[in-house]
Amino acid sequence: MFKQIIAVLLILSTLVFAACGDTTETTSDVASESAESKIESTDNASSDANAESSADAEASVEESKDESDKIPPAFVDADNGKLEAITHNAGEEIDILSGITVRDNVTADADIVVSVSDDGGYKADVAGTYTVTIEAKDEAGNTATVTVEITVKEMAAQKEIVLGGKIPYVKNEAEALSYTPAGTKFRTTDKVQVMDKDFFLNQYNEYYKDHTNNGQVPYFPNGIILITDKDYNLVQARFAVGETVQIDSEGNLTNSDLAWTNSIDATNAGGMFKNIVNDIKSLLPDGGYIMFVGNPGDSVCRNELVKQIFYTGYAGGPVTLDQCDVSLAGAKVKLG
Repeated sequence: MFKQIIAVLLILSTLVFAACGDTTETTSDVASESAESKIESTDNASSDANAESSADAEASVEESKDESDKIPPAFVDADNGKLEAITHNAGEEIDILSGITVRDNVTADADIVVSVSDDGGYKADVAGTYTVTIEAKDEAGNTATVTVEITVKEMAAQKEIVLGGKIPYVKNEAEALSYTPAGTKFRTTDKVQVMDKDFFLNQYNEYYKDHTNNGQVPYFPNGIILITDKDYNLVQARFAVGETVQIDSEGNLTNSDLAWTNSIDATNAGGMFKNIVNDIKSLLPDGGYIMFVGNPGDSVCRNELVKQIFYTGYAGGPVTLDQCDVSLAGAKVKLG
């Protein structure tokens, strides 16, 4: 009996010990998880604090930079608050802001905003003088302004270019493009050469190889070329009287990136006939006329033509693009 009581006591002791061991392990696990949670919470709080601190620092630097930039942009080409005056023909579209250079002590050139703040009533197709205000703004909001005076010139609409009378002409003159030691033959006569498309191309092909002094192109400086369709509607004008200009059928003028020059070039060719064959073939698919005159002697024909197609007040000598006061939009040639 005694032995049975001892056995029961031993079993109870074992059970009590096991129960105590499980409680200890459970308590330990809970404590560990609680510690890990506290560490993670502390890390997250620290990370959030660092991010917020960094953002505040960046904002502070940016704000400090903006506050320290009190200098407005500067217009490089301005003189006493004005840019160089602009003159153009009525109906000619221009970019007022083109070519304006602005610098700033902080903001990069590409980030400076340049705009028209007051157009002064400017209208590209209405003759008059306008004062336009241009504004430049940097990234800090500093602004600077200048003015530019724009003059829009009234244009004389030339609907009919008349040859005959004061401007004698000759049609399909043989050997006009032949070479002579004094220059291409037509240049010795003060008459306008009028040739139909096929006659001109035949003359050109017959004589171009003889013009070794100008890269096998009949040399033609200082004069006027008119290209018309078969109904005498002007499709192109080449003009070299000081200024070198090309005019299209809409009356638009250009003096840059021309396919021709006004100087002799034994290697690459030059003068007003350079690349004209390509233009003729392109512009006159159904036939037409080529009319041209140089400046021999008193240059009567050339001077009279200048008045009709470029500058009504012409009295001789070289001209500039600003002097042009004639619009050739829709012009035709009339043979009197």
